[in-house]
Amino acid sequence: MKRVPGVKVTPYYGKIQDKDDDYYMQFNIVICGLDSVEARRWINATLVNLVDPENPESLKPLIDGGTEDKKMDTDDPEHISWLYKVASKRAKEFKIEGVTWQLTQGVVKNIIPAIASTNAIIAASCCNEAFKIATTAAPFLNNYWMLIGTDGVYSYTFEHEKKPDCPVCGGETMDVEVSKEWTIERLIEWLTENQKIQIKKPSLSLGTKPIYFQAPPQLEESTRPNLEKKVHEVIPEGGEVTVTASTLPFTLTLRLAYV
Repeated sequence: MKRVPGVKVTPYYGKIQDKDDDYYMQFNIVICGLDSVEARRWINATLVNLVDPENPESLKPLIDGGTEDKKMDTDDPEHISWLYKVASKRAKEFKIEGVTWQLTQGVVKNIIPAIASTNAIIAASCCNEAFKIATTAAPFLNNYWMLIGTDGVYSYTFEHEKKPDCPVCGGETMDVEVSKEWTIERLIEWLTENQKIQIKKPSLSLGTKPIYFQAPPQLEESTRPNLEKKVHEVIPEGGEVTVTASTLPFTLTLRLAYV
C-alpha cells in the first residue's frame, strides 16, 4: 500500500464461513469489522475452537469492532418526516439552505449520516489494540470499550465476564427447561430466538437418531413429520439433544428438563 509501506492487502469476496480452519491459522491477530451478528458470532466461535492448549500458536486474539446507528425504515414516511424535522431544525440553527423532504429521503437512502466518523474512530481503536498486542508496548484492553455519540461523545471501558454456561467457550452441556407440550417445531423456534444461542436453521438429533434435519432435502423430508410431535414423545426427560447448524462451527448439546 502507498499509504502504509510494507502493508499488503489481499481482498477476498465471499462469506467468511467459507474459509476452513487452516485459513484462519495463518494469522497472528484477527480484526473484525463485520456488520452481521451471525458472522461475528461465527468467527468468535471458530477462533475459540482453534485453540489447542499444547500449541500456543493456535491462540488468535480477536479484536471485534462494530458500529450501529439509529434503526430507520427509509421507505416509511413517518421516519423520513422525523428526520426531516430534525434536519430542518439544524439547518435553521446553522443557516443551511436547501434542506427539503425529498433531499432528506435521498440522503438517507444513500448514506447513513455521520457513520464515516464513527467508523474511523472504531477502526483507529482496533488498530491501536492490535499494535499493543503485537508489540507489548502497553497493556491491551480488558476487554470491552464502547463509544456513544448520540448526543455528544461519551465512552467507557469494562470487563465482560465469561458466562459459565456459554455455548462457545463453556465446553459443557447446556441444561434447559422447556414445556413438555412443546412440539419439535416450537423447540427449533426457541433455539433461533434464544439470546444465548441465536442460530439459524438448526438440525436436531438424539444420539445417532435424527430428530429433524434441515438438509439434505431427502433427510429433511423424512424427518419433517417429527416437527408436529411433542418433545416428550421424541426426547426422554434428561435426554441430550445434539444441535448443529451451518452458522455454528461447533456442536451444541442440550440436556432437556420438562416443566
